[in-house]
Amino acid sequence: MEPQQINAALKFANYLASKEYISAFNMLSSSLQNVYSADKLKESMNKMTNYFNGDTLKVEENFFEDEIGNDYIYIPIGEDGN
Repeated sequence: MEPQQINAALKFANYLASKEYISAFNMLSSSLQNVYSADKLKESMNKMTNYFNGDTLKVEENFFEDEIGNDYIYIPIGEDGN
């Protein structure tokens, strides 16, 4: 994966973690914008993080690139302080 792709993925993850859903939405392709609204991103994040104790999220610095040739990476978003 190219560095600019990784940087874009990290930027998107940071928007989600900082609850800047409109900014995250604006990074989506037009086809994904037809599927996900900013409110849908917020709803999805809330479902994935509702078990956290705190309200502050952070993007994990160690992420995983797919090792079998697929063009994606996994960037964990966790609870700040844990």
